[in-house]
This record gives sequence, C-alpha cells and structure tokens, in this order.
Amino acid sequence: MKKTIVITLSSILLTMGLAGSCTAEEAEAKIVAAIPVTEVQNSGETLAGVRIEFSEEVPATEVYSTALGDAFTARVDREVEYIYISESGEWGDVAAESGKYCFIDFADGSSNVQNYVNDITFSEPDKTRGKIQFFVGQNKPITTVSGTVIGSGATMCSSNNGEMRLLIDDFEEFIWTDEETGTEIYGYLYKPEGYEENTYPMVVHFPAGDRLYTEWNGGYRGALFTHQDVVVWASDEVQAENPCFVLTIGEPVKDSITSEMYLKMVDEVVAQYGIDTSRLYAVAPASGAALMFPAVLENPDKFAALLQCSDNVYHEFETEEETEQAFIQMTDSMPTWFFAASDYNDVRVQQLALAVNEQGSNIDVTVGEQMWNGQLRGEAAAELAREQVARAQANGSDDMVTIFRANTVKGVGHWSWNESFTNAGVWEWLFAQSLDK
Repeated sequence: MKKTIVITLSSILLTMGLAGSCTAEEAEAKIVAAIPVTEVQNSGETLAGVRIEFSEEVPATEVYSTALGDAFTARVDREVEYIYISESGEWGDVAAESGKYCFIDFADGSSNVQNYVNDITFSEPDKTRGKIQFFVGQNKPITTVSGTVIGSGATMCSSNNGEMRLLIDDFEEFIWTDEETGTEIYGYLYKPEGYEENTYPMVVHFPAGDRLYTEWNGGYRGALFTHQDVVVWASDEVQAENPCFVLTIGEPVKDSITSEMYLKMVDEVVAQYGIDTSRLYAVAPASGAALMFPAVLENPDKFAALLQCSDNVYHEFETEEETEQAFIQMTDSMPTWFFAASDYNDVRVQQLALAVNEQGSNIDVTVGEQMWNGQLRGEAAAELAREQVARAQANGSDDMVTIFRANTVKGVGHWSWNESFTNAGVWEWLFAQSLDK
C-alpha cells in the first residue's frame, strides 16, 4: 500500500514533477534530489521533513532570509517549523553560512494520537510499509554561492531517491540462519559508539506481531517503525548515559521463530562483539512476551533483568496455576518490572502479582493512589519511577508491577510502552542491574 502525502505551494497545487526547472540563461544549478525524512513517534513512523540536495552550495540566507519558508512552503497536517541549510546532509546539522542540502523540518504532529495515526508511513491492516511520494514546491529562484540560479518549480520527493529514517537507519540489518531448521531470521542490531574499545551491555528486544511487517524495499523492520519500544534504546538520551547494543528481529513467516533460535542468534552476536554477558536485558512489549517468557524461564541465569509491558500474562500459559508458577519463577530468578494500563485487560498482571504475593512473593504493586499518571513526561515521570524503585528496595524487593491510571496512556491503554520505555527512571533501574551484583 503506497502512502502518499501531498505538499503544495501556498498559492498553487502542483501536480507535476519538474525538478528545479530553469531557463537556459539561469545556468546548470539544480535540485539533485528530494527525499523524505521520517521519525518514530508515539503512533509509529511518520513524516518528519524533507531533505533537498542541490548540485552546488547555497547560502543559508537564500532559504530563510526574511521569513520562515521563504524559499519553500508546505501545507501538510503539521506546520513547517524550520527550514535550514546543512553542509553534511545530516538531520539537525545547521550550516553557519552555506551547504548543498536544505532541510524542511515539520512541527510535531497533533497531540491527539487518534488523529496522528492517520499520518503513519505504514498500513496496519496490510502489515506493509510502502513508498513515500509527494511534491515539494520551490516558490522563488535561489542563487547559489557561485552566483548561478535555481529556478522555481516543483520536485518529486520520493523514496525511490532514498530515505532518511531517523534512528531506524542506525540499525544494521543481517540475516541469521538456524543451522538445524534452515529458518531465516532478520536481525537488526544497533552498535553504540566506541564499542570497539569498550565492553557494553545489550538490550535484547522480543518484538510483538509487528515483526512480520514487510517493506517496499525489503526487510522486516516492523519492530523498528511501528512504535518507539525499540528505537528508544538507541536514542541519544539513553546512549549518552548508558551506551548499549540493541538487538531485535523480524520474520518472513508467522511463528517460524522460536525462543531457542533467537537465543542462538543472541549468543552469536554477543560473541562477535564482546558484549558484557553480565548485562543482557530482556525487553518485550505486548505479545513479545510469548517469545520472551520461554527464553527467561528456560535460561534463568542469562538475563540481568526483565522489562515487560502491555501483556495479559495469563494469555501466555494454559492455566492460572501455571501462570502463577511461571511468574514466581521469573520474579525469583531476576529483577523484573511489568507495566500495564488500568483501562485495558493487560491490567490482569496486577491481579497476578497480588495473587503470588499471597503465596509469599514480594512484588511491589501500584494500587489506588499509587498508580501512575501516564500523561506525565520528563523529570516528573522519572520521579514516579524512582519513588517506586525506592519503595520496593526499602521492602527488600527488586520486582515491580506498575499500573497507569485510566485514560492517561495516549491512544489506547494497550500502548503503555510509550509511557514506560521512555521513562528515564526506568532506564536508570534497568541499566543498574547486573548478574555480577
């Protein structure tokens, strides 16, 4: 399914693809290509902006000399926030004087997730991520550093010319084959800066059903682009304090991957890059628990901690008794933290934790006024996490269950990974865990 976004000039709707049209007198300077820039937000990957490449350097003042959008204007669901020249062609790298690249940076989308989801780059029903194509208009001539002129016109911005996918592009794709079954697994690995000289931990991400999503140019990066629960671990905010490898997977055939296969891949990646085996972290959203729970139950000494959200744990086992015993085994073998929203059936993890506490477990569970306000962000949200960690530790526990108050998780209650995995206090807790302690 092709995702089409139309960008127009403020005065004319352009329906043709003339790349930097100019007269013979205006020399040979031109727009070489325009490509979409995407980023992953609450509802998934969406259009963040456009990168325009010129054939030669353009002064910064030519694109924003008197008013925002002086040279380029856009009308989409979001307003243009910045237009700037770049020397390197890297997002956010603003040139002081001139460069061969121009970025049109769109403002963030609507805070209403149900509206915002209309602008994601992929089709959830079809489980596909198609090409992005639209027109971008130049509404005045641009004079380059050399004095030549790029005439006004329209350019097709298309995935065919390339894409810039923020954070997603930082994950290296590889195909791993299970020798016993011949099953192919698509692996996606983020490598932190300085990994050649240092030993770093790894976040092992167990994806949900989005690991089946296909892309127009190949690959199964669904876990990377459908939500933030993978890419957040590769973000500057996490990596600045806790540099780490991040691994996730995709699969061409539903349920062809087993936990055993995935752990074989994990072991090979660990050996290849000299990853700190005392600090492997098991992380899963929603139905990724179906892959993660067998992995940790069968290998209780492999992971330093478990982080899970948005799953009705009772769904993963045949009986309530089996569920309780598995939950006790997991919480006894490693530090764990589970998250769910009170207005979604995932909240049954709260009932489960209280039930095993009656059998002698010691899990810190948020109830009543202790439940979190999922609308909080930044330091206010981090303080909620730190307070719960302190309360658990004071009671001799390293296992927690956090419930968000009703209607405070953006979108639907099932999406609590946006509120939990982006919390700096949760990051602090996770990376503090080690098998050596």
